[in-house]
Amino acid sequence: MKCFSATWLRFWLVGILTSGCGNGEPGSIAVDAGADQAAPEGTSVTLEGTGSGSAFSWAQLSGPKVTLEGADQAVVRFEAPWIVEESANIELELTVNEGSASATDTVTVTVTNTHFVLFLAAAEQGRRPELYRAPLDGSSEPIKLSRTPVANGTLSDEYLASLDGRYVAYHGAIERPLVDELFVVPSEGGESTKVSVVPPDAEGSTGAMSWSPDGARIAYSQTVDHREIYTNTPDGTQNAKINGTLTEGANAGSPAWSPDSGRIAYRAAQDTQYVRELYTSKPDGSDNVKVHPGLGEFEAVASFQWSPDGSRIAYRYGRVPDQRYELFAAAPDGSSNVRLNGPLIEGGTVESGAAWSPDGTRIAYRADQQTDNVFELFTSAANGSGNVRVNAPLAAGAGAGGFGSYSWSPDGGRIAYVARHEGDATAQLYTAAPDGSGNVRVNAPLDSETFISSGTWSPDGRLLAYTVRPEAEDVNTLVTSTEDGREHATVNEPLGAGGSLQSFAWSPDGSRIAYLAYRQATDAWELFSAKPDGSDHAKVNGPLGEGGDVEFDYRWSPGSSRIVYRARQDGESVIELYSSKPDGSDSLKIAGGGGVDSFSVE
Repeated sequence: MKCFSATWLRFWLVGILTSGCGNGEPGSIAVDAGADQAAPEGTSVTLEGTGSGSAFSWAQLSGPKVTLEGADQAVVRFEAPWIVEESANIELELTVNEGSASATDTVTVTVTNTHFVLFLAAAEQGRRPELYRAPLDGSSEPIKLSRTPVANGTLSDEYLASLDGRYVAYHGAIERPLVDELFVVPSEGGESTKVSVVPPDAEGSTGAMSWSPDGARIAYSQTVDHREIYTNTPDGTQNAKINGTLTEGANAGSPAWSPDSGRIAYRAAQDTQYVRELYTSKPDGSDNVKVHPGLGEFEAVASFQWSPDGSRIAYRYGRVPDQRYELFAAAPDGSSNVRLNGPLIEGGTVESGAAWSPDGTRIAYRADQQTDNVFELFTSAANGSGNVRVNAPLAAGAGAGGFGSYSWSPDGGRIAYVARHEGDATAQLYTAAPDGSGNVRVNAPLDSETFISSGTWSPDGRLLAYTVRPEAEDVNTLVTSTEDGREHATVNEPLGAGGSLQSFAWSPDGSRIAYLAYRQATDAWELFSAKPDGSDHAKVNGPLGEGGDVEFDYRWSPGSSRIVYRARQDGESVIELYSSKPDGSDSLKIAGGGGVDSFSVE
């Protein structure tokens, strides 16, 4: 380091002990931002810095934005943000100054997601159900979230957590009988805030709740004289009507947020009576625009889908009496309208259920585009170009039933679909590239007496899970196959005569598959899980009492560490809520009492 001359060597030796050279080089002054740490979302974080200087300054370098309290002090505090992902790192930098010298150090706080269960349950049999929150592992007692309705009031069975889990919305006739209103409560418990606005002298109902992806607002529909769409903040202070003035007798419906939370799309007969068209607005109700050119008499938009990046909206519209629809896409402001499907034959139509690729560059849809009443799979680019048929030619006489469901692989590189191709004895599971090339059969060959379900991709897109059922045996078998059909594995253990296998679900990390099965030997529906190759098979639920069953609704925790399910496990009269590790260990009851009506895992 050369910040001195030989003449001033003595003065430099004194200076380096007190203020360094003002360039932050090591040895100038000491600074320590503290050790890295982890913090659950929503909790207070305290960082204690130290340094040999007299001036302190904290700054955030990366991660979800936080508000620093005491940023000019040695000790800084902030609230760990609520997050959607499993964890998020927040990096902060501490700078210590003394005169012209300075030094810096960084610290990382890892924010972890605190998953929980929401459920609707009665404290005792015969009592009305209420809304509760409980930890996945049963480490603490459930917390009641909903307000108790007034006499003759009711709590709806609909509730919804924001994507980050910070708030929970629910509705019901809580304050006034016959007046259904929307409430928001912190997911950790506390006071509920009414966010809908129903005039004091009116009756009304609330529904169609949907949180913005960023959790800043909630959209809902409210019916007084007719149904309209509103949004509000969780504290209830910024209620706004989204739709424009409706024509006489019209309703607005199907509200859907853009992925970036910047706009809401909805359908309504807003400009022309009886003609339901597609509109978007900003969340405060401003900048209301129609997405497409005006429609004619008896025409309507039947459905729509935002692209994953929110830059386009695909919509299906046509003449309602003819049931003939086509598929279009436009920017949210109504510009750049293009037709996505190819030319339709006489009587042809595009079916509902179009699906964007994960990257939004293409869209898949079903239509009898080339042959009347023969529905096939097509894709187009987002700008309407490159329209291609994905499936190979179908078997003669297959008709509308010759093509089944389809799904994009997680990376968008393949599409899985069920179809009966030329030469097939029955419908089979195939994958193909979005341009229709590389068609391969996934399952082992099936005869005409065997049925196959649609395929469900593993989270990493490497495998497809599906069931096959020979008609003679009438027992489903759960199978996984590689996307190219070269490798197959049976997941479930033999169920025996009279057995049955129903729903199945991949764990979020793809390491296991859970499924519900009935075995005549036990005369009960039970929950199982196994690795995709069928190994490490385990029964998930605990021992069932006489007459016990596992219900058909079960959920993986987002981190794949547990499975939550409802069951008559401890008695045949009451359905209670349980949680277990995927291998069946650490099984515990989350809630019982008067019975659990429904639940969700957040």
